[in-house]
Amino acid sequence: MTSAPQAAAPVVRRRTAYIDILTCIATFAVVWLHSNSLVHGFSDSPAWTRALVVEVIAYWAVPVFLMVSGVNLMRYRERYDTRTFLVKRVQRALIPFLFWVLLSYVWWLWRTDSLGWAAFSPRRLWEVFMLLEHMPTYWFFLALFPIYLAMPVLSLLRDQRRILWYIVGMGLALGSVMPLFAKILGLPWNGLLTFPLTAGLYVVFPILGYLLANTELSRRARIWIYLGGIAGAAIRFAVTYIGSYERGETYRLLFDYNSIVSIALAVAVFVAVKSVDWGPLLERRWAAATVRQITACSLGIYLTHYFVIEELLPRIGFTPERLVTQTLGAVIVFVASLAIVSVLRLVPGAKKVIPG
Repeated sequence: MTSAPQAAAPVVRRRTAYIDILTCIATFAVVWLHSNSLVHGFSDSPAWTRALVVEVIAYWAVPVFLMVSGVNLMRYRERYDTRTFLVKRVQRALIPFLFWVLLSYVWWLWRTDSLGWAAFSPRRLWEVFMLLEHMPTYWFFLALFPIYLAMPVLSLLRDQRRILWYIVGMGLALGSVMPLFAKILGLPWNGLLTFPLTAGLYVVFPILGYLLANTELSRRARIWIYLGGIAGAAIRFAVTYIGSYERGETYRLLFDYNSIVSIALAVAVFVAVKSVDWGPLLERRWAAATVRQITACSLGIYLTHYFVIEELLPRIGFTPERLVTQTLGAVIVFVASLAIVSVLRLVPGAKKVIPG
């Protein structure tokens, strides 16, 4: 009777199961966001409102991905030295970034009938990798690289939790809260007034994720966090909805992952998933195998899903304004991307550009 749990344990360890679950649902949330890009072009229509609902509900995905990175990497020194850490980051992030940006650029040139030698001049290629105009979804890498570079320093503070909380507090106050309130009140804010240890802004998220992963919260504290997340989502929806209708264009005041309302939602999701005992579910072979496969393919899904959105959905009549596109469309893109990546990873050498 105990053979199934014993077999599943090596697949998804119970102690860190919530990290794998977060990775899986955050991967889907990213796909859902990008399948509802209609929100960025305002229209007085039910389709735009639905897209805004999705935007608000799924916006936590990127911050949570960065928080998970902190959980996984803040203690890297217990597994290998810094040189090995940096080599692994090059293999798992830089090489895939370079390959997929170039591949997506060629794809974009082909789609726009712009192929030619001028498109591959050194200056133009520099612009391609820096601006990512042809594939803006890859911006996440440019946010991730500074975090990797900061990790050899941050990891030295892994047991200095008071210092880490101070860094998070100052980073949020000077990078999220005060600039937002200054903007709301119509007051100027000098960008030089930022906390130097979090000048990259997104550095706050891996530290916060690491701290939350290693902090046991009371039931009362969790409830307050959940209420804060719900309030953050509701405020973002209301402000964006009302502001957009007043201006006749999408009001982007709270379209910022560093906004306090976005952070509140991300923290609420992280804590909620961490608080669930996933053991009973993952003792089932099919569930453990599914989580393992999605987790291994998560980066690949991120790298490939936009191609599926652009190439598959229009061919099956899933136009952006349709309800079926905004709901089932994301599921189709997710499953198709997972299938594509699973097959590609079987090709010899493919894991170098689609690491797990």
